[in-house]
Amino acid sequence: MVEHPRLNWQDPDLIQNPYPHYAALQSRAPLFFEQERGIWIVSGYDDCQRMLKDPRFTNDRFGRFLEAFPPEQQTELAPIFTVARRMTIFRDGLEHELIRTPLTRAIAMQAQKTFGTLVAEEVENILSPLQPGQTIDFFAQIAHPFPLRIICRMMGFPIEEGPKVKAWADAITRFIDVSTDLEVARKAHQAYRDFVDYISPIWKQRQGQEDKHDLLSLLKKVQDGHAAIHEDDIFSNILGLFLAGHETTTSLLTNGMSALFQEPEALASVRKDLSLLPQAIEEMLRFDGPVQRVGRAAREDLLWAEQYPIKRGQYVVLLLGAANRDPKEFEEPQRFMIQRAKNKHLSFGGGAHHCIGAQLARLESLVLLKALFTKFPAMSLIEPVGSYAPNLTFRCRTALRLLLK
Repeated sequence: MVEHPRLNWQDPDLIQNPYPHYAALQSRAPLFFEQERGIWIVSGYDDCQRMLKDPRFTNDRFGRFLEAFPPEQQTELAPIFTVARRMTIFRDGLEHELIRTPLTRAIAMQAQKTFGTLVAEEVENILSPLQPGQTIDFFAQIAHPFPLRIICRMMGFPIEEGPKVKAWADAITRFIDVSTDLEVARKAHQAYRDFVDYISPIWKQRQGQEDKHDLLSLLKKVQDGHAAIHEDDIFSNILGLFLAGHETTTSLLTNGMSALFQEPEALASVRKDLSLLPQAIEEMLRFDGPVQRVGRAAREDLLWAEQYPIKRGQYVVLLLGAANRDPKEFEEPQRFMIQRAKNKHLSFGGGAHHCIGAQLARLESLVLLKALFTKFPAMSLIEPVGSYAPNLTFRCRTALRLLLK
């Protein structure tokens, strides 16, 4: 029997630099069954891409995690698992379409009306206080507050309330990453209850307010017009949108700028020609993407690629961060190269669950980086770069110092 490499999920190095671990998997076992945890690990690009689109795999896998707890704790934790399962990213089929379709329309309507102006205003708000000669923490002063302010304004939350809502979303994020930890689940449950207490009166105020065009108002109209959509469906997905609208862009910007500044050739190209920024952003997403892994569960017994017998209910971990550096798909995958002829990365997922805010994240990043390089064309990185937050799913540096010039 082939001895497969083992991923030690508790190893701090897996968080700080997972890519050598991914490369070892791809060279020896791009798809294998991890006996200890009873899960399949997938690191190859082709397998990840096809599984993301294959209807034989479901996103609704939280029941499996809930069953890992003793019966008395299952009763206590059932509500937070129900909250997670209400999010569109963990629904399939008609249930998924019931929520995702109106969410997508609401985001499109809001973006069409105000998004371009909103982004431009927030770029000005973030960059106007900064002057040449300053040393800044790009993460703390730009990448973190910028998308937070935008998602607050899109939603209709007061900007000053952003950190509070973000803290609740962070608790849910941690729960999604570590769903079998009792204290993590309890904190997520409490965070959701606090969020519901906060948003319920705001939600009621949106009733009949035809003059408002923020996402809360648009979603209120959606819920009023669909008897099948419960308030908890909307509330859980508002937190999900808050998470996606902030976390993804913050990580894209911080990880991406770190990679760019550590690749002199690419940095020089961008400085010389800002029209390369869209390509640079795609390479940022591929090289060190915000989402490193997603999960699926098999709906039925199946034989994958004519050799891997995956049983109904078995959990499959798709290592998107590994797939994005698969040498079978990408030339010199360990290099940051902005002018790739082919860059169909999987950082925004794929299939029915392709990231709902992907284009917004791209646009936010493009407008901000263009303004930043225009104002500070010779800015430079100050070593050392910050470490990564302790999260295996959502990857983001916690500091990145720049000298503005």
